[in-house]
Amino acid sequence: MIAAEILTGTRLTLEPAALQHAEGLFSVYGDSRAMVYWNTSTHRDISETKSMIRGIQVMNEPWWTVIRQDTGQIIGGLWLIDAAVPGMGYIIHPSQWRQGYGTEAGNLVLDFAFTKMGLNRVELWIDRENIASQSLARKLHFTLYGHFFQRFPNKERPHDTLTFGLRADEWAAWTGRSAANTQRNLAFLGINPVVRVRDVVETVAFYQEQLGFDVDYLDGQRFAIVSRGEWSAERVRIHFTHSDQPDSSGALYITVGMTVDLLYAELQAKGVKITRHLETQPYGRREFEIEDLNGWRLIFASAA
Repeated sequence: MIAAEILTGTRLTLEPAALQHAEGLFSVYGDSRAMVYWNTSTHRDISETKSMIRGIQVMNEPWWTVIRQDTGQIIGGLWLIDAAVPGMGYIIHPSQWRQGYGTEAGNLVLDFAFTKMGLNRVELWIDRENIASQSLARKLHFTLYGHFFQRFPNKERPHDTLTFGLRADEWAAWTGRSAANTQRNLAFLGINPVVRVRDVVETVAFYQEQLGFDVDYLDGQRFAIVSRGEWSAERVRIHFTHSDQPDSSGALYITVGMTVDLLYAELQAKGVKITRHLETQPYGRREFEIEDLNGWRLIFASAA
């Protein structure tokens, strides 16, 4: 990613984050109302804000301090995230909410992202309970694409995170501006493991009766599909195909929503043999493992 540069709107100026902004940004990051949905705790003193700014400068990612032109007041920050899927984040002081500042600042950064940086898409991660942030995402013409569960280090429980996306060609269509890169990425919508088993019918019965999967398709002894999940677009699906030499050394890693503890209790109640009991891993996942009747290891996991 390229470095941030000064961006000027009708009411706001966005300047690359600098230590001279520490006091103003501390007023934002030190406000517990602004930090309710944040992945870090409210800043207790200005030294934490200065440390954050130094980290931003080391990472050298585009990060802007949002300044009101009429008062010179620092009211928030916006940034672009260098990741496999490019992202954007924003924070505005609560006293400045519902005045259109987030929309103006967001549009300035999106213009930079799509014309100067050549990004072809930008993604937002928003807590499901953060209605105001979702409203801002829609004002910026982002589309809701899905959700996943995660837990921040400063939170006791996982939360449901919504993912919103905006493509460069979509942005160009509604702004009338020319985007530098309008190529779309090929969509990958999931992965369905195909497991070779000796007895398709017996295997399906195990997954249905013991593990609570539904049977989507069964073609005698030749092929079957089982699935489990709340919504059609988000179900885990496993394909089984007959073979006289089945696989027996692989593993399927299956992520479930919110907490895997409920599934663990369900399978325990059914008497399913647990080969690795439920525990929280150092990498922030709660996992347990079973072995199916073909020798495949099934690892069930959720955010810790």
